[in-house]
Amino acid sequence: MDVFKLNKLELHKRPNQFGLISLVLFTVTSLIMIAGTSLALWTNWTEKTRTTQFKLMQDATMVSSMLDASLLDALKLLESTKRDLYKIDPLLADEKEIQKTLKASVEKFSFFKRDDVFGLLFYVDKNGQIVAQDSVGVLPQTNVSDRHYFEVLKSDPHRRFSIGHLVTARVSGNKVFHIAVPLLDQQGRFSGLILQQIKADDFSNLILMTQAQVGENLVSYLPKEPVTFAYPDTDTVLSIGQEISHSDISADSRGSHLFGKGQSEVNLGYMTSRNFGLITASLLPTSVVFSEFLQEQKTLLVYVLLASMSVLVMFVLLYRNYNMLCIAQDLSMHDQLTGLFNRRGIDEQLPELMRQAARDNQSISVLFVDIDHFKRFNDTHGHEAGDQVLVNLSRLISGTLKRPMDLACRWGGEEFVVVLPSTDKKGAIHLADKLMKSAREMSVGAPVLSHNNLTVSIGLTCLLVTPKNLDEDLVDQADKAMYMAKNLGRDRLVVFGDNPQNEKNSSSIR
Repeated sequence: MDVFKLNKLELHKRPNQFGLISLVLFTVTSLIMIAGTSLALWTNWTEKTRTTQFKLMQDATMVSSMLDASLLDALKLLESTKRDLYKIDPLLADEKEIQKTLKASVEKFSFFKRDDVFGLLFYVDKNGQIVAQDSVGVLPQTNVSDRHYFEVLKSDPHRRFSIGHLVTARVSGNKVFHIAVPLLDQQGRFSGLILQQIKADDFSNLILMTQAQVGENLVSYLPKEPVTFAYPDTDTVLSIGQEISHSDISADSRGSHLFGKGQSEVNLGYMTSRNFGLITASLLPTSVVFSEFLQEQKTLLVYVLLASMSVLVMFVLLYRNYNMLCIAQDLSMHDQLTGLFNRRGIDEQLPELMRQAARDNQSISVLFVDIDHFKRFNDTHGHEAGDQVLVNLSRLISGTLKRPMDLACRWGGEEFVVVLPSTDKKGAIHLADKLMKSAREMSVGAPVLSHNNLTVSIGLTCLLVTPKNLDEDLVDQADKAMYMAKNLGRDRLVVFGDNPQNEKNSSSIR
């Protein structure tokens, strides 16, 4: 294994762990911000929808009251005109006399109150033909027998009144709707009706005067029937009004809710007239409400975006600073030439390994390795060649260590320390012998060492760690054993505490 790759992984171990922690913290923080923002937006949207629907219900109530007042005025005029016509018996009177009666009735009613939204007042015979009108001019030859109000009153002549649908007037060509009352002969049979026009455009202008209180669209209708009035008068509003008129929202006199689905969904507020049963609905598409909502929440969304970017920048900077700190710390604990731990690194790691060994009741072994005659080699071949030897040996040591917890350290100069957790004396001796043998063979084929083999002297100490001997200086013991190996002739292993005075080599120590 390449020692530099090994130590590069070791070098970035803690920063990567912190990077993972930072990622988790950033993710959690982001999720909290997203959850908080979503909750705030949902709460605000719910409140926006509730407020919108309440306002629409108020708008519907206001327009319903205006429409109710106009219809009541029209009905009073029709009832007054009806009484006047019965005095002259319209079945026997001529056209001019009926017209005179209609005009007089309108003038009399106008003295007290005359709504600006009223159009023409008509007398219609039992066949649907317009016989007279309140204004002077050419009488149109118009038949209204196909109109809804005529059909209703003809089929039920004892009905008090009938309200028509929104239509284009055959006389004026304007958008109008009508309210009509029936006329009966002496036998109580249907003999015609009196019809009052209400101009939809003029009623829309009346609504525009109170625009601040009105929803975007308005429709008025009788349940299960076509629209009586629409504002504005567009195909879309008429279509939605037609759908609403066949729904069940008329169950209550007043209310609000959502109507429709998808892109056609609208917020709806409605009011039912007590006098005429006419339902007025004020409606606003959800898409319009949502656009307004986004504009209102723009500040919150910008704040959340800026906060998210700030949190991201903060975590990036924090990670980079911590990464640089860890790299600097690891560099201070590693030898720059070999990439192995330096003395400070071992000083920090060894006490923790000994405490772990004490908890597990395990042995720990330490090897102190010194290159023989390194100073003479350095002086002969130069420091560059010497550095290459140190690098090669550090690779050899790292390649010899197979377990993740084994540590290698460049103690200083040509000295190396190897820490072997959970390793007894026998296992440590085996590894030391292997290391010495590999060191002798390391120089084979190397030009700078072609005339001489590399050898090392190793001191070994092994300790069964207990809470009572945690203060033992294992590196110092291994160092003393290494010096004893030097004194005995180098290229050998000496175990601290043994008596190798008469030994020739490491094999005899075993």
